[in-house]
Amino acid sequence: MEPLRIANIFLLALILPLYGQPQAVSNVEPVEDLSVEEILGLQVTSVGRKAQQVANAPAAVYVITQEEIRRSGATTIPDILRIVPGLVVARINGNNWGISSRGGTRQFANKMQVMIDGRPVYNRLFSGVYWDSQDLLIEDIDRIEVVRGTGSVMWGSNAVNGVIHIITKAAQDTQGSQMTLGTGNEERAFSSYRFGGKIGEKLFYRVWGKQNYRQYYAPGSPLIRRNLVETPGQPRNFNDGSADDQDGSALRMGFRLDWQKSVRDIVQVSGMIYRNTFSVENWQLGAGAVASRLRLEDRTPGGNLLARWVRSNSIASETSVQFWADRSSRVNQLYSIRLDAIDFDLQHRRQLSEGNEIHFGAGYRLTTDSLTSTQAFRFREPTRTDSLSNVMIRDEHQWFSRRVTVSAGIRAEHNAYTGFEWQPAVKFLYTPTKSHSLWAGWSRAVRTPSRAEHDTETLPIGRPEFQGLPVLIDLTGNRRLQSERVREWSAGYRYQQRQKWSIDLNLFHNRLTRLGSLELGEMRVEFAPSLLLRQTVYTGNGREGTTRGFEFAGSASLKSWWKVHGSYSYLSAFSRTVAGSSDATAYTNGQEPRHQFKARSLWNLSQHWQFDVSGYAIDSIPAYQVPGKFRIDSRLGWRPTRSHDLSFIVQDWLDQRRLEFQSELYIYAVPVRRSMILRWTVRF
Repeated sequence: MEPLRIANIFLLALILPLYGQPQAVSNVEPVEDLSVEEILGLQVTSVGRKAQQVANAPAAVYVITQEEIRRSGATTIPDILRIVPGLVVARINGNNWGISSRGGTRQFANKMQVMIDGRPVYNRLFSGVYWDSQDLLIEDIDRIEVVRGTGSVMWGSNAVNGVIHIITKAAQDTQGSQMTLGTGNEERAFSSYRFGGKIGEKLFYRVWGKQNYRQYYAPGSPLIRRNLVETPGQPRNFNDGSADDQDGSALRMGFRLDWQKSVRDIVQVSGMIYRNTFSVENWQLGAGAVASRLRLEDRTPGGNLLARWVRSNSIASETSVQFWADRSSRVNQLYSIRLDAIDFDLQHRRQLSEGNEIHFGAGYRLTTDSLTSTQAFRFREPTRTDSLSNVMIRDEHQWFSRRVTVSAGIRAEHNAYTGFEWQPAVKFLYTPTKSHSLWAGWSRAVRTPSRAEHDTETLPIGRPEFQGLPVLIDLTGNRRLQSERVREWSAGYRYQQRQKWSIDLNLFHNRLTRLGSLELGEMRVEFAPSLLLRQTVYTGNGREGTTRGFEFAGSASLKSWWKVHGSYSYLSAFSRTVAGSSDATAYTNGQEPRHQFKARSLWNLSQHWQFDVSGYAIDSIPAYQVPGKFRIDSRLGWRPTRSHDLSFIVQDWLDQRRLEFQSELYIYAVPVRRSMILRWTVRF
């Protein structure tokens, strides 16, 4: 389909409300999404670990509200995140995603801190997030706060390019029963049930469960394997034929308790257990370093528990104590992984004087992991226990009738791989009026090595050829690996025109040093089981680079029954090998879409009918030969009463069947197809 024709289709969907204005306007429900003024007045907690308005937050922050989540029609957390300005959300195959901001997009995006109710789900074994294991009852998510840029003082190492914080509703806001049923061509069957109640007047609870069965892609879909080693004369991508159908099922159950112990004290306890099973097509390097397809049965059981106590002595003083424990596993024919973690965290915030607030905290985490694998992939130590400790302090001052705010903070963190890491930050905020705010900041953040980068004994990653002989590239870890460092300069401006429209502009420039590289080691000849050369490479810090760009977002209430949102982001990322490095990393530049345009229209057709459409124009990714893509999603909703909600969702209307991103090691990338979903929710 020609680009002009594609653009015309989307523009028609956006401007259709102008020609379809209902005659009886008084009978049309206003869009329940927040007004422009309310959006900037939203309370966020992920910037300074305290409640503050978006308009007064010195960071590039975006809040996805519950109403936006509902009207997106998304059934997974990654699909919900597509609407965030500047955030790259790319589906690799049925259960793997690449999600990041301001660079570093990959399956294990190692510079994004992701949390659920303050509990990190960042996997330190491989540095990243298993998105297929992160699922909740979508209707119970209160909001998702996305901070683009560093958040290391408040949230620690690895919060380099941003923070994604998924916050669920309090139990008192989910009273009664709710049931959801749905089906579709990918989401073959899904259902959920939640019940909320209370004991006495101060203790509220909810219990819930959900299950789904998915067919991620149809039989016959091409399986695309990335060439991990840049070799003259070889393509960057290999097509390994057509796939059998990939399917999977998931079952999870959870609970939450909220106890208003007293006027000053609030206690929260929540937990979850889950079990996912996926049937997926993978590849591996077998005998003679030949790549072969392999169908894996992935099983990912796990569970977690979180407890938090918050005491508010006054508006000027608050103390919180948090504990969480988590167990996650991943088992298939090639390996068995188990990761256990417990964490304690203390935070205290106090106003020392008028306009002066101090915040300090401390934390300790203990992790234990074990890996049992085939000969192709081994750690030097099959089992390891590590600890992570931290202390932080931040001082904030306000002057000139609170129109000027300056804060400075630093975090000291000790990890088992690189020792002590220091992460400072300085922020400035100027709010001359309620309609205008200007902020700027400087910070230094680090990304610590993962266990895989540090302790891998052997991992085959590629098979090029040298003078007719196959060469097996074998990766090994480096126990002298250092943390990656990022220095960020950023600034932003926000403006709101009462209830009508608002704009948000953010600029950033990052200087990255000690970036990860693959350094050449020894080469040797092997004669069994066949003649080949074995080249060892090891993880290093042989690259440096810069990222710079800007993000622009706007919202407008054109009518009480019609609202639009749009954003454009530009990213320039460049890296190079430092002197003395023998880096063999393939295709190091052009790994991100340079341009992203996103737009949404929320339209109430009548008192009971809604029609929403979203469009995404994403630039190409040259390094992976992933073409640019234009995607249109839509939702038609019918709400005969406040208790019933029926939705018909179409994702990727154009059905171009293009790759959104490229595969990682041993993972196939599969083009995304059109998805249709019918969902019914009832509350009683």
